[in-house]
Amino acid sequence: MKNRLLLIFVLFGFLAIGASYSLIQQSLPDFSKSKSTMEDHADNKDLWKQVDSLAAQGLPQSALELVNDIYQSAQKTGDMPEFLKAAIYQLRLRSEFEEDYIQHYIGETEKNLSSTPTPARQVLHSILADLYWQYFQQNRYRILDQTVLSESTSFDLATWDVNRFVKKTSEHYLASLSKPQLLQSVSLKMYDPILTTAEGSKKFRPTLFDFLAHRSIDFFSSEEASITKPINPFVMRDEALLSAPEQFTNLEIATTDSLSFHYQAITLLQAIEKFHLNDPDPIPLMDASLKRLGFVRNHINLQNKDSLYLKVLTSLQAKYTQHPVSADICEQIASFWYTGNPLEVVKSIGPEKAKPNSNYIKARQWCMKAIEKFPDSDGAKNCRVIIQSIEDPSLGFNIDNEVVPGKAFPLLVNFRNTKTVWFRLLKPDYDKDFNLRQEFYGERGLEKYLAMQAVKEWSVTLPETTDFQQHSIEVIVPAVESGYYALLLSGNESFSPGMSPLSVKDFWSSNISYISRRDKDGSGLFYMLDRNTGKPLEGVKALSFSREYDYRTRTYIRKEAVSYITEADGSFHVKVGSQRDYSTLSFDFSLKNDRLVAENYFSRYRNNEPEKGEKPRTFFFTDRAIYRPGQAVHFKGIVVGTEGDHNRLLTDNRSTVTLYNVNGQKVSSLDVVSNSFGSFNGTFMLPVSGLGGQFRIENNSGNISFSVEEYKRPKFEVEFQPVSGSYRLNEKVSVSGIAESFSGTPVSDAMVSYRVVRSANFPFFRYGWKMWPGMMPESEIANGNLVTGSDGLFIIDFTALPDPSDFGDLNPVYNYSVYADVTDINGETRSSVASVQVSSKALIIGLEIPEAINRDDTKSFKLSATNLNGKNTPTQITVEAFRLKADDRLTRPRRWETPELSLYTREEFIRQLPSDIYMDDNEQASKKVNSVFKNSFNTATDSLISISGLSKWEPGRYLISLSAVDAFGQTVSNDKEVVVFAPSAKKSL
Repeated sequence: MKNRLLLIFVLFGFLAIGASYSLIQQSLPDFSKSKSTMEDHADNKDLWKQVDSLAAQGLPQSALELVNDIYQSAQKTGDMPEFLKAAIYQLRLRSEFEEDYIQHYIGETEKNLSSTPTPARQVLHSILADLYWQYFQQNRYRILDQTVLSESTSFDLATWDVNRFVKKTSEHYLASLSKPQLLQSVSLKMYDPILTTAEGSKKFRPTLFDFLAHRSIDFFSSEEASITKPINPFVMRDEALLSAPEQFTNLEIATTDSLSFHYQAITLLQAIEKFHLNDPDPIPLMDASLKRLGFVRNHINLQNKDSLYLKVLTSLQAKYTQHPVSADICEQIASFWYTGNPLEVVKSIGPEKAKPNSNYIKARQWCMKAIEKFPDSDGAKNCRVIIQSIEDPSLGFNIDNEVVPGKAFPLLVNFRNTKTVWFRLLKPDYDKDFNLRQEFYGERGLEKYLAMQAVKEWSVTLPETTDFQQHSIEVIVPAVESGYYALLLSGNESFSPGMSPLSVKDFWSSNISYISRRDKDGSGLFYMLDRNTGKPLEGVKALSFSREYDYRTRTYIRKEAVSYITEADGSFHVKVGSQRDYSTLSFDFSLKNDRLVAENYFSRYRNNEPEKGEKPRTFFFTDRAIYRPGQAVHFKGIVVGTEGDHNRLLTDNRSTVTLYNVNGQKVSSLDVVSNSFGSFNGTFMLPVSGLGGQFRIENNSGNISFSVEEYKRPKFEVEFQPVSGSYRLNEKVSVSGIAESFSGTPVSDAMVSYRVVRSANFPFFRYGWKMWPGMMPESEIANGNLVTGSDGLFIIDFTALPDPSDFGDLNPVYNYSVYADVTDINGETRSSVASVQVSSKALIIGLEIPEAINRDDTKSFKLSATNLNGKNTPTQITVEAFRLKADDRLTRPRRWETPELSLYTREEFIRQLPSDIYMDDNEQASKKVNSVFKNSFNTATDSLISISGLSKWEPGRYLISLSAVDAFGQTVSNDKEVVVFAPSAKKSL
């Protein structure tokens, strides 16, 4: 349902507010661009023509006089559409010549609201709400940075804080929906003079109530509108919010936070659905229902929200399957699958593979259903866009920047909806065509690549995929001779840009390689090596150069600098550049017929040298961290002289200590002299009035900051009692706390507002076993209110809900942070926080053992077992050590992610690329050969253990495996790979 009504006043409110109130005025676009879509009243048709003519001639004041006459006449006759049209014109014309026109217009409109009859008054409320909010959005950075003035009554918008803008905007949006029965009886067709409408759009918003309500909902449902948060915010947790309209309209939505914007949005959506529940045409009802379901799904706190959302959409589609509105529902279901999180690929050592992702397949099926049933509907049109996005091919690849001449090399192809990849190996002239890479994404650069004569052409048939997802595969490229190359990939044989995406990358084939070191002064040392053998290369010519952009030709020009020749050890030195030379050098290496260019490689930047001589430093101390206005600040300073690593106390050091307020203005100063101990002290009196905040004390060699606030000393404190025991997921967790005065008296009958926030970590995760699941964002899962008992105690109960994402056997440990704010009968609030760790496993075991162990140095290692909250838990742990099979070949690290698919068998791949990793061989290399140690220990008595027979272990890699059983009977394990070495057996390594 993409066609929506647009109000002309919304357009002008947005553009007018784009002129910053801070003296930056911008003219609005000519009104005639929009007036052609409106129907002029016959009575004022000639007058409106005169208005447009005068405005086009640059006479806005004359045009405004006519508009004022129309405005007053419409107000007297009660012609509300004409009255509103004149009001919009007034805003636009005043923007042409009047300073601060927005504020003046808002002020005048506010004064006239009470005398404006309904429903024009409600429309003006909506206009004002939009103007206030657009003004804030255009000036948000200035508004958010300025100091908040409490209880300010100024009408100067430039002095308002964010809270006042939010409050004023919400008040006007709510006022625009007063007298809903009247608004529901007014057809939107009556307001065509002020509307720009798309064809057929009024079927979504048939009445003025619908139009104004949806505008209000758009504001209340936006995240930016909810900048300020109440202590106990409204949180959606009722499954009925994700139900069909018949159930949702009968739902009682209760909250103590009646000012919550999300609460306002959901109640307005409920009102719209009630209004249209029994309409013969279901389009307005479904328009509101789909909007509500999407909004609730994004904000509800339910683990099964996605399944509930999909279930209700499917039932609505079945109910209206014979009506075109079902196509809109199909579009929403298709969008659910299309935008859903793709299945995370988990690479396992075992035979199990990740299930294919069918999200796009399901999305496409729902789109096809809409298109086949109602091909001309809005839903079908939008579904065609989704299908095109799903079916669009994509193609890209990664390749090493340098390869070995005469040897095949791999590249990684990323593809989607592509059956065959065609390759063109090109050999550009580097000195002539080095700007081509910058031009590739332009038409000229692409044409140059396509016009080049190919050195070699071939194609590769990719594995068949039917899930429309992107996949990756490694392709072996035949060997090439030394030189500079570019590889062009396409999904069609003709390499036509319009038929398939093109991708190109350049690379060098060279036996020359290098390592380098940059020193702090900007100089450097290079070693040139043979890429095959690693031996140093003598006689390599290294020409340094930089690139400068020529604005006349719009190309980069090569500017050569210094030439070097490598010595017998393959080295050359890059000398220190000039003091202000911060350029980045490139190097052109050549040896006989071999060449390699390393671009943008070496920085000439100099690290700042430390100042020579002794530097004084002052360390300040204050008698407290926070003060009230008017209090005395007692400070002390210690002056130390530092030169290199040497420090000494400075006596008889004279300086001026200054006190600065929150705005950086000088308040007072004091001359001090350090005594024989290098210290001095003094006192400042803080001002009794003015802004609070961060003040600072400083002299020429040090400073300290402190807070100045009107605060009350706390009379009580809140503490959570230690969390003991183990908990399981989906079970009830109880956390107790106590509120007591500092004298030990319980604080009874105090209000406790709490919330529970969930996060996760993965202590049982094993690298090389699965892909890292990434970070999980925090989520609030519970909140509520309690009252402390006569003993000051309170107990917070919540269910340890896991994350809806399926982490499989990664066994995340969830941290539930319980935040409690306790307010006593005097209004004083104290806060505290507790953490509870919950997982499917209730035990964490570990062995403190280094990654490299000298077998001749026998040591004891610390064995530990704790519950998830860090408390020691005595248990029986089995420790077993396995010798790991050594790699049967030396391989270089892969420069890209592990491919998902393979074109070659393992034997064929290794035969052609003996030094490269095949698929996930690097993850499967650590295979157990045999057990060399096994024993059980009880952590209650054996916290330090020794591994018998360690001195006889062969040098190599080993896997130390720990296993135990937790309180719930679950097996817990932990593995660590170590290397055992022996200085006396270096040769065997």
